[in-house]
Amino acid sequence: MKHSKLADKATGVIPTNPVIKKAQIGYQALLNEFKSIQLGTVDLEGIPEASYSPAIVDNERNFYVHVSELSSHTANLRETSRASVLVIEDESTASNIFARKRVGFNCSAELIERRTDRWEKTMDQFEDKFGKMVDFLKTMEDFHLFRLRPKKGRLVLGIGKAYEVMGGKLSELQHIGGNGKGHRVEGHRTEKQEALDEERIAHMIEHMNEDHADSVLAYAQHFGDRREAVSAELLNLNNKEMQIKVDTPHGVEELVIPFSHTLKNGHDAHMTMIKMSKKAKSALEI
Repeated sequence: MKHSKLADKATGVIPTNPVIKKAQIGYQALLNEFKSIQLGTVDLEGIPEASYSPAIVDNERNFYVHVSELSSHTANLRETSRASVLVIEDESTASNIFARKRVGFNCSAELIERRTDRWEKTMDQFEDKFGKMVDFLKTMEDFHLFRLRPKKGRLVLGIGKAYEVMGGKLSELQHIGGNGKGHRVEGHRTEKQEALDEERIAHMIEHMNEDHADSVLAYAQHFGDRREAVSAELLNLNNKEMQIKVDTPHGVEELVIPFSHTLKNGHDAHMTMIKMSKKAKSALEI
């Protein structure tokens, strides 16, 4: 199972695997862009709590939060010295709500004593990131600074794009799912059982026409070279091509649009049509 280190100022490592390299870019983007973290804590009785806090991260991938005694997560951090951290992309920018880009860590929590060098330096970094509000908050004695040290993490950049985060400075990524199992459909059906049979084809046609008519039209406009088409209907498909009826100012016609490869099964058909939809819509926007 291949893995690689994150190339940055802290490690100076240049990745060679293009898949890992792309994942590293996504990983670093999450760490560069966040302003707050989702914070998971637990009390002495084992009762969990989900909350959030503005936070910063250092070159060692340690997170820091400056939290009030009025928040129960502060007591949880002091009493258990444990936390989980989640950095996740905003819902408004996510292309797939079921696969928001995110990285989560299991952490130990350590209180940083007030007015120590570490406290002063970290609070200066908070002020650099969040502005003058921090200059006021750091005078409040009921606020406490914690360092959250990640032990391990998991990065998710989309469906089938999950990675373990490990190694020195949490700079190594290792793809999850190298055993070839991946996601499994209900009943653990095999590839043969997922064959592109008549029943599955009928379901896909109905689904595309009812829920993704915009994609069917995009197929016709881009792959069928019918930019003038005003509506389209998926009539049929097999493992090599799909048949679409289009309505244009010049009349109704039927198009045959080939797939880029011979489809293996229903899952392959589903993923191929998603990719074709994205490609067509992107081209039509140009």
